[in-house]
Amino acid sequence: MGKRENEIISFSFSVLLIAPLYPSVLALKIWSEIMDSTKSKIEPIWTTIDEKTTYPIYIGTDIISEFGTIFKEHLPRCSQALLVTNQTIEEVHAAKISQISESLASIGVDLIVEAIPEGERTKSYWGLGMLYDFFAEHQLDRQSVIIAMGGGVIGDLAGFAASTFLRGLPLVHIPTTLIAQADSSLGGKVAINLARVKNIVGGFYHPKMICIDASFLQTLNARELRAGLAEVVKYAVIMDSELFNYLEANVENIIAKDPDVLEKLVRRCCEHKIAVVEEDPEERTDRRAILNYGHTIGHALESLYHRYLHGEAVSVGMVAASYLAVKTEILPLADAERQSKLLSRIGLPTDALGVSIDPLLQPMLHDKKRRGNTLRFILPTKIGDITIKDVLKNDLPDLLQYLVEKQIFSPSEDATATEEG
Repeated sequence: MGKRENEIISFSFSVLLIAPLYPSVLALKIWSEIMDSTKSKIEPIWTTIDEKTTYPIYIGTDIISEFGTIFKEHLPRCSQALLVTNQTIEEVHAAKISQISESLASIGVDLIVEAIPEGERTKSYWGLGMLYDFFAEHQLDRQSVIIAMGGGVIGDLAGFAASTFLRGLPLVHIPTTLIAQADSSLGGKVAINLARVKNIVGGFYHPKMICIDASFLQTLNARELRAGLAEVVKYAVIMDSELFNYLEANVENIIAKDPDVLEKLVRRCCEHKIAVVEEDPEERTDRRAILNYGHTIGHALESLYHRYLHGEAVSVGMVAASYLAVKTEILPLADAERQSKLLSRIGLPTDALGVSIDPLLQPMLHDKKRRGNTLRFILPTKIGDITIKDVLKNDLPDLLQYLVEKQIFSPSEDATATEEG
């Protein structure tokens, strides 16, 4: 063994280390200090899908400044990344995109930014082809990383493109909306729409990491924020009565965009989503199906009437589902009314008057939960618990007529409600 000596090592990036060490041990300590200095100090939540698929979710406020450090930890071989966003986000978050570019450049990664038109209509064959053309134009290879920066449309579309180009490119999510941060960026679902049916072409493709910076939420307009809160209410109703109580007590703080409150909501929803996804990664059982609460009717409404944002359509869908639960005598009326009151206080729609239930039947029959002639409805049994009820296709019109009686939908279509596209 070599001679022991007192060594004093000081690094600008670390603490003062004073220790009597053997030279070989000292070398290991120095290397450890250097390696530790390049790691993010943000502790991620880990999602484990199977023995080969696990990835971190970083949640915090103003954490984009550490993006390069986080990126290098999980994608050390990457030298080129392409960030997909939309034109509005590119403009509103130009400073954050510059931060991302600079932090990636510091670790030797070149960033390309491509902005596509915003809106649900871009989540189509046309939008997918646009991304493929971008990928080919920039000569991406299998080490190139796709960064999806935006809301649900960007995450679904860019994720689907990444999953299929060159048989799969590494994917990173930077969600910027409340819906994406609390729900859609997690779980690996990627998809495009076909005609008037949402998410009917898609698959499961998990990212290498997710970076959730709650400061993005400060730029959302009031309508976008409220739409995102529909998904938060969904988690409260299906599995977390304490979260429901918290929402009721903090509506004003939430609408005022209190940073601590928003980050808390995002983290709570992420924890719930992760727990469900880990149990049922590819929706093979009923466990993950519960996350579609409000979506059977909500997706149909959203696909036919483009004036509804996703969260607004889901809000109406949750109200409809709760009253169907009352109709089938599995939910107390008081709980349905309590949910409607919370959604109304948030500023979300609780009915779709002017819209007849009849046009919604066809897109509902394309619902992914359908089994043959049976549709599966996710219905609450109380605040914080849920069940799944099978309804035969032929019984559906009579059951849904109850929603007209409860004045959630209209008996006939208002001519002004019809929308094409």
